[in-house]
Amino acid sequence: MVDLISRQAVIRILEDNSAYVSAWAFLSFEQILEKIRDLPIAEPDVIHCKECVYYENETHGLCDLGGEWAPDDYCSYGRRPKHG
Repeated sequence: MVDLISRQAVIRILEDNSAYVSAWAFLSFEQILEKIRDLPIAEPDVIHCKECVYYENETHGLCDLGGEWAPDDYCSYGRRPKHG
């Protein structure tokens, strides 16, 4: 399985250590790799149909955007309802 990490997080590590990176004598390649390995895995926010504002379960799983979908399906147009 491939781990996903944030490119911004890697850039932030390099920027935070820019004094060392520019000198390379103080921060080894292994130290940079260790910092990258310590980054949390990026988790995409998947919104399933049953959680989406466009999904109408009362109408047998019809989506307001078109189509009939199962509750555990998902698409790139999914939006969570705003609460409050």
